[in-house]
Amino acid sequence: MKKLLVLTSLLLSALFMGSSFTPKKPVRQPVLIQITMHQQNDHLWAKMTFSNHSGKPVYLNKLDIGLSPRLMNKFFIVTQKGQEVPYTGVMVKRRPPTKDDFVVLAPGKRIRTSIRLDDSYALKAGTNRYSIQYRHYHGSPTDDTVFQELLSKPYFFTYKP
Repeated sequence: MKKLLVLTSLLLSALFMGSSFTPKKPVRQPVLIQITMHQQNDHLWAKMTFSNHSGKPVYLNKLDIGLSPRLMNKFFIVTQKGQEVPYTGVMVKRRPPTKDDFVVLAPGKRIRTSIRLDDSYALKAGTNRYSIQYRHYHGSPTDDTVFQELLSKPYFFTYKP
């Protein structure tokens, strides 16, 4: 009886351990975000392309993708030597977005935007190497249950003010 109990316990433990370590299939984001950096004089610009790779339209908040005159919130993770560079730009508390605050990105389509960063992040003087990654949550004006994180791959660049 003891052997059966021990064997059952071992089998159940193996089952639970096996299921917790089973690799999960990565969830494919509906929007691919590509970033390139461009320096003009001392001004640093993040040029982004948002491409819809899903079969459904995706809503993107205009202010959160660079369709506004300036950066108004922390949408990027900027690092140098593994340390996050502080965001020093404007943090605007906004009203809840309406349908007019969104742009619809149809399946297979893309939107290109550009955002100035040198006046919003504490970038150091001299020549420095950085990494930048877009990370922000987007909702939908038609469905309150939609709230998805959009995340780009890191992009490495050198900046010399």
